[in-house]
Amino acid sequence: METRFRLYGINTPERGQPNYATATAMVNGWAEPGNTVLIKTFKSADKYGRWLAEIWVEGVSLNVALIHSKLAVPYMVG
Repeated sequence: METRFRLYGINTPERGQPNYATATAMVNGWAEPGNTVLIKTFKSADKYGRWLAEIWVEGVSLNVALIHSKLAVPYMVG
C-alpha cells in the first residue's frame, strides 16, 4: 500500500516549475531502504488522500533540509 504526503510547513516547486526535478529527487532519495523513518502527521488525509506530515530520518527533518537546500520555502496556513 502506498501512502502519499504533503510536507508540513513548506512549499516546494510544482511539476513544470524550476527545481521540481531536483526537489523530487531529494525527497525520493531521502531514506535508503531499511532506514527507520519517523513521520509526524498534523491532520487526517486531504481530499487527494495525502497526509500533512513532517518526515525525519536519523534526527534530520526532510522538511527543514529542503528549505536549507533552497528547494522549498516556509509556508504556513492561517
